[in-house]
Formats: sequence, C-alpha cells, structure tokens
Amino acid sequence: MKSARKRHPIHRQKKHDVSFKEDTKRKEEASDSPKKKKPPAEKSKETEKESEDDSENDDSENDDSYNDEVDESDYDSGDEEKEGKHEPTDSQSIRFSTSVYKVLKQVHPDTAISNRAMQTLCDFVYDTLLRITLEAENITRICKRETLTSREVQSSVRLLLPGELAKHAVSEGTKAVTKYNSVLAEAEGEEEKTKSSAAGLTFPVGMVHKMIKAHWLGRIGAGAAVYEAAVLEYLCAEVIELAGNAARDSKQERIIPRHIMLAIRNDEELNRLTKDISIASCGILPHIHSDLLPPKERFPDDFPASQAY
Repeated sequence: MKSARKRHPIHRQKKHDVSFKEDTKRKEEASDSPKKKKPPAEKSKETEKESEDDSENDDSENDDSYNDEVDESDYDSGDEEKEGKHEPTDSQSIRFSTSVYKVLKQVHPDTAISNRAMQTLCDFVYDTLLRITLEAENITRICKRETLTSREVQSSVRLLLPGELAKHAVSEGTKAVTKYNSVLAEAEGEEEKTKSSAAGLTFPVGMVHKMIKAHWLGRIGAGAAVYEAAVLEYLCAEVIELAGNAARDSKQERIIPRHIMLAIRNDEELNRLTKDISIASCGILPHIHSDLLPPKERFPDDFPASQAY
C-alpha cells in the first residue's frame, strides 16, 4: 500500500503534463492558422478580361482620384480657416490696428504703413493702456474705493506721462468725457450711439472697457474707459505724426519701424515715457562719439596771416 500511494501522484502528474502539452500545441496551431497565407486561386478567363479592361482605364481613374483628393484637402483647409477665424489671437494689441489706421489717415492721408510698423504701434498702445490701468488700480486701492472712475485715470496719466504730454493728454481726456456725458443727456429717447461716436473718438471705448475689466475686478465708472481711450488716441496720433515726418525726410511714402524709433527717440518726452522699452527691427540712432570725429582746425579761416619779411 505504501508503494501504491507513492506512485499514484507521480502517475497523475505525468498525465497532467501530457494534457498540458497537448493544449499548448493546439493553441499554437490555432494562433498560426490565420497567419498562413492561402494559396492563390487560379484566375478564370472572365477575371483576366476584367483586369485588362481596368488596366486600360487606369489613367482616367487616377486623374479622377487625384482630383477627388485635392478637393477633399481643399475642403478640409477651408474648414480649418473658418474655425481659426473665431479663435482669439494671442496678443490683444492686434485689436487696435483698425483704429490706428484711421488715426494715420487723419494725420497723414498720403502715407502708408508696413505690417511690422502697425504691430509696433499696436504694442505701444497696448503697453500704455496696461501701465495706465495698473496705476489707476493702485490709486483706487490706496484711496480705499470700490469704483475705478475717470479721476483715478486722470491722476495715473499725470503720474506716468512727462511734461507737456501729460497736460495735452489730460485736456483731451476731459474734453472727451464732457462730450460723452452731454451727448448721453441729450440722446434720451433718440437712436442709441456707440460710446466712441458719443465721445467723438476713433479708438474703441467698449474694447478699452473690457480690457480694464480684465484687470480690475471691482466696479468701473462710465467715464474711465472714455478718458483712457482719449489719452491713447492722443499718444498714438503724436507718434504717428512724428513717424510720418521722419518717413517724409527720408523720402519714403511708407512708415516702417525705424521711423517710429526715430520719432520716439528724437522727442524728449516720448523718450522718457519709453526709456525702458526696446523696439524690434529698427536699428539704432545715428550717433558718432566726439572722440571719433576728426580734429578741428587750430586757427579759424578769418585768422590773420603772419607778416612776410
């Protein structure tokens, strides 16, 4: 009995090993079966004729398929362009391009402007808007007020802009706000006007209000955006006038970034306003150091000559 007990589990283990090997072989055969290629079937005469007819019309079919592919690609690209139109741009400064162009035609109607110069002016306007808005926010917090009004914008303009620029900007802003309030008071019951037309401005007041709202979470007065839009329009017109004069001096009919740089750097107040700003693709100011200049003559032309003995 002891020997039978010892042999019994060994005998079962052998049977289990055999059955396991058989199962693995069946699985391998089942996995290899779909991979095996079927032998090619013999072609009949009808299939051969059909293949010959198809080969004769290959050129026409290839042309049709090519045209179809081109049409599909064009259709896809059109969809992408349509979808891209509704997407917001990366830089918010591009939104001022139409108003900057209108100001250009008011100041210099016969001059054009390049794309880079337009981008430079839009960046200048957007940067100035952010600086004025942030300064007005700080003043509002210091005064412990909840509403950002035209008073805070006016005080921020006086702090940021130097000299005569601040005086003219303040006068333009107060003029626009008074006109806006008077038009709103008179226009009760009449057709509604846009904020820009009511204030007599070309810069978009509604867009400026949205940009202020993006940085200030509190309440915003109606005159704050009007005042700031008037200041931005005045600064833009000032830069465009000087840049147009620089383009005319260089005998060119189109404003480029170099003309904008020359206009800003040659003006003392604008240079102080943008002292920490560098303008791209505009070069440097023409300047020669005094030590590099040729030496001056010792005696002027009117100096009397020595007597001849």
